[in-house]
Amino acid sequence: MTSDGFLTDSGVELERAFGLVASDTRIEILRALWDVRVSDGEGASFSELRERVGVSDGGRFNYHLGKLVPEFVRKREERYSLTHTGAKLIGDAVSGAYTETDGPSVRQAAVGDCHISDCDGSTTVEYRDGELRFGCDTCDRRPDAVPVPPIVVESNDADDVPVVGSRFSMLTVERTNRGFCHLCDGPIEQTVARFHPDFEPDLDGSVDVIHECRACGEWRRSGARGTLIGHPATVSLLYDAGIDYRAVPHWEQTWLNEATERVVDEDPVRVAVTAPIGGTEHRFTLDGSLDVVDWE
Repeated sequence: MTSDGFLTDSGVELERAFGLVASDTRIEILRALWDVRVSDGEGASFSELRERVGVSDGGRFNYHLGKLVPEFVRKREERYSLTHTGAKLIGDAVSGAYTETDGPSVRQAAVGDCHISDCDGSTTVEYRDGELRFGCDTCDRRPDAVPVPPIVVESNDADDVPVVGSRFSMLTVERTNRGFCHLCDGPIEQTVARFHPDFEPDLDGSVDVIHECRACGEWRRSGARGTLIGHPATVSLLYDAGIDYRAVPHWEQTWLNEATERVVDEDPVRVAVTAPIGGTEHRFTLDGSLDVVDWE
């Protein structure tokens, strides 16, 4: 890992990676191989690929193609195809992550009651600047902002965006809980905020958790209850109670919104999260890495 936090031993260095695709011809090569991938998946020969891209100078084409091998393009038995990295680059472009300079937006709308017990306001959702933002129109509860690619918004009716966006945000949380960074796929380390040397203690009475990527340095802060999303114990209890949590937007996830959390021990660290599921209060005990070590 370099001093700025970017991996060099298992991936392409950032500056070099950008340089490899800094050419219209190379982008066209990647796009052509994407078309091949989705049509027959067999790859393309040098001559087939050059014809698709439309470059008459064979030497010039070979130079640019060679720059993409092996990071973005794979060569096997004289045929070329995209590597996972190359396919991911094009997939991100299709999602609008790179190409939406003036992306879509969805005006703020009320979607349900605020989950804060002493608030009569409504949970609000809006989409702008590539983020789905959840808040309240009355109280000053901590707002949530989740990165959602433009394609998720553009491929759905505006009225459906809050629910679809919520499903996407829950997927992002589950990905983090399984230990993968949503940006670089690197390893996530979870720490209770009050025991982390670089962060302030918990906010608004919750037990805050810092989810920090050891590769790229990306981090986010959430309540300890969020680490239970997707855990087999909560999934099983919810299903037994007749709830498919995947189909419920997070502002209607009563078990999550009404859960309480507190640190019950500091050596070793233990966090108790109590959540109402199926009419019963269930207690989950988490360790310092926010793994569930017991539940009842």
